[in-house]
This record gives sequence, structure tokens and C-alpha cells, in this order.
Amino acid sequence: MGLRTKIVFVLVLALAIGFFGFGLWGLGGGKRQQLRQELQGIQRRNQKLVDENQRLALEVEALKRRYDYLEKVAREELGLVRADEILLQFDAKSLGQDKAGGR
Repeated sequence: MGLRTKIVFVLVLALAIGFFGFGLWGLGGGKRQQLRQELQGIQRRNQKLVDENQRLALEVEALKRRYDYLEKVAREELGLVRADEILLQFDAKSLGQDKAGGR
């Protein structure tokens, strides 16, 4: 191999390494940064779902084991009352009050 061939080989090799490095860390590395940001977003969403799942598991346990909590949920979310209770409902118009609560 001649000196000229060796120089061309080294230049081509350096150019190939340069393009590879530029693709990973240079302007072409924007894809890598984009993927990193997307991964972080997915990890944050995953953590929120893990927290929500844990909260729901605790709520299920409370509904299974605590009668007072079950009754509270039945009253507030389902509007249920006991058989021995009377429910009285009033609207603001029948009481002579406007929406702001004044007379």
C-alpha cells in the first residue's frame, strides 16, 4: 500500500467516525434528545398511574373493611339514605333565596 492510499484510508475512516459521532451527539442527535424527553414523559405518567392505583387499592380496602366509610360513600356519591331516615330536599327558589344565598 502506498502512502497516498494510506492517507485516503485514514481520511475516509476519520470521516466515517466523524459522521457517526455527529449523528449521536451533534445536530443529528436531536432524535436522541427527543426520545429521552419522551421517555421521561412516559415515566412521569407511569408514576402517576402507580400512585392512582395505590390510592384506589386503599379505597377498595376501606370499602371492604370500614362500614362507616362505605356508608359515607353511599350517601355522598349514590345519594342513598337509611330505611329509617327521611330525606328533605329544598331548592333555593322555594326558600325565597337566589343563587347567591341572599334574600
